[in-house]
Amino acid sequence: MSNHKQNAWGWVFLAGLLFWVSVALLALFAMPAEARTIRNDGGGSVARYAGHVEAVRLSGNTLRIGGDYCASACTMYLAVADCVDLDTDFAFHGPRNRPAFGPLSPERFEHWSMLMADHYPEPLREWFVSTARYEIDGFMMLKGRDLVAMGVANGCS
Repeated sequence: MSNHKQNAWGWVFLAGLLFWVSVALLALFAMPAEARTIRNDGGGSVARYAGHVEAVRLSGNTLRIGGDYCASACTMYLAVADCVDLDTDFAFHGPRNRPAFGPLSPERFEHWSMLMADHYPEPLREWFVSTARYEIDGFMMLKGRDLVAMGVANGCS
């Protein structure tokens, strides 16, 4: 076979390869994002949950919050939630140390409060900063339907 024919077949092969790679990439990006449901989550470290929320944001996955409750740092998922179950209990409180470590300093309280607040859409953010963050020993409860009424999230159907 002449050099010219070999080059032509090389270009045909390369064009075919690029076509199939393009088809595969289009199929990959056309796939729907995975749906994820958070349920019965008692919360934990504010810093760790901030990372979880960012991972959900970057993934493009849809997020539903449901189950019986979403408490403490779990509520930070409201920053990326597509919907909340109307009957789910959402438990809010201010940042606090484990009992063995004692109370937070005013500076640390402010830092962690505002980090949590940054994950709440308005008007929930305002309510948390003015009221709920000062609840240290217990929880202030809202139902999913309360959040929907506030315009914070959509109700899941």
